[in-house]
Amino acid sequence: MKHPAASLAGSDRRPAADLRIDRLSVRYRDVAAVDEVSLEIRAGEFLALLGPSGSGKTTVLMAIAGFTRPSSGDIRMSGRSVIDMPPEHRGIGVVFQGYALFPHLSVAANVAFPLEMRGVPPAQIQRQVRKALETVGLGNLGARYPHELSGGQQQRVALARALVFGPSVLLLDEPLGALDKDRRSAMQREFRALHREVGATIVYVTHDQQEALAMADRIAVMEGGRIVQLGAPREIYGAPKSRFVAGFIGDCNFLALSRTERRADHVRASVQGYQGDIPVVNVETTQAPQMIAVRPHHASLVSLQSEGVDGRLADILFLGELTEYVVALGSGEMFRLRQITDAEALTRSAGDAVRVSWQWQKTQLF
Repeated sequence: MKHPAASLAGSDRRPAADLRIDRLSVRYRDVAAVDEVSLEIRAGEFLALLGPSGSGKTTVLMAIAGFTRPSSGDIRMSGRSVIDMPPEHRGIGVVFQGYALFPHLSVAANVAFPLEMRGVPPAQIQRQVRKALETVGLGNLGARYPHELSGGQQQRVALARALVFGPSVLLLDEPLGALDKDRRSAMQREFRALHREVGATIVYVTHDQQEALAMADRIAVMEGGRIVQLGAPREIYGAPKSRFVAGFIGDCNFLALSRTERRADHVRASVQGYQGDIPVVNVETTQAPQMIAVRPHHASLVSLQSEGVDGRLADILFLGELTEYVVALGSGEMFRLRQITDAEALTRSAGDAVRVSWQWQKTQLF
């Protein structure tokens, strides 16, 4: 994707807007798709709404865009309520997962459509379309039609169409869902570069944890129509406030505790006789902890003479540089861990007796 200095950073672009969502609710009969969500998004921020299907993230996005009427609450852009403002007057660009391109129009005509609807003069339309296509790296494809483009190119056309009128807020609803893994990774980097270039406030809906972690300034994790945690990617990943967040943001093993002892600056915990100290900052509950959360890369297989928990290899997955082991612990719990592939990995097989250890200081108590 090209980012020429004269792209959308000129006078056609509106300044980025801050967004304030105040106790927003969207109900369908007795079901609350969104339940009193409050959120402040800074001007120029890249915020990801992350959650599983049905968590309410797309409904929040559609309410911001004006396509869904809230049951209650308010949405303000740069201090002004837009709750009664039609979508076309909000200055918001939207990119959908399905791209929603007009098949009978050329690439340039697709991108020009929002400007034509706004009554922009033809000469200005031509100039802004050219800028938008150059910004997304499609400056030489304006005469083509959507069916002549790859999925990644179609996604860029949809993005150019959302950017062409210089929106102050850009909403993206799982825009990379139809792309293959390599193309998704490339587009994640391009989205970050584009965000730095155009400076718009971005709200990005996804169910893909890696997308959110890689691109967002902050992440709002949603469950059941509510935001259950809001913070920077490192904070969300490293200090989840609930079992749901810990399990949804990256892989996690959950093991039942056999005993805990609270001390001044740490908790002495025991899992099946294996003991260790956990910093109190990793105890995200006022109730007695019942389980420990361990990331797969914070654990390892150790010698049977070392401290740890015994089990047997249930499965071995070769992943190239890493090997993933699935261990059936004596308690019946399944534990997954990943280690750098070495010569010893080639000698192990399912059924082998093993011992698992982990970094206690990086675990979480729930």
